Amino acid sequence: MDAYLERSNEKSFLNLIKTMLIEIEKDTKFKKSTLDALSIAYNKLSAEKQESCLEIIVQTLEDNYWVEIFLLATLLIHIKDKKIVYHIKKVLENPSYPLWERLNDFLQLKIYLFTE
Repeated sequence: MDAYLERSNEKSFLNLIKTMLIEIEKDTKFKKSTLDALSIAYNKLSAEKQESCLEIIVQTLEDNYWVEIFLLATLLIHIKDKKIVYHIKKVLENPSYPLWERLNDFLQLKIYLFTE
C-alpha cells in the first residue's frame, strides 16, 4: 500500500510540474493554488522520490536552460529544500549553458532570494 501511495504522490507532483510548464508556455503567472499544491505534493514524497523527481525535471529540460532554471528557482522559493540548490548549481555549472546567461541567471536568483 505504501508503494502505491508513494507512486501516487510522485505522479501528483509531476502532474503539477506539467501544469507549470504549460503555464510557462502560455506566458501566464503561476496560480497560487498550483504552488501550494506543489509544495504539499513535494513534502509528501520520500527523500528518494524527491531526488528522483528533481532528476526527472532536470533531465527532461536539459536543453532548455531558461525554463529549467526558472522552474528550479520557483521550486526553491516555494519549497525551500536544499536538494533543489544542488540541481540549480549543476545547471549553472553546465559548460554548454552560455556563460553570460549563467551569470545573469545567477545574479537574478541571488537578488531574488536575498531580498525576499
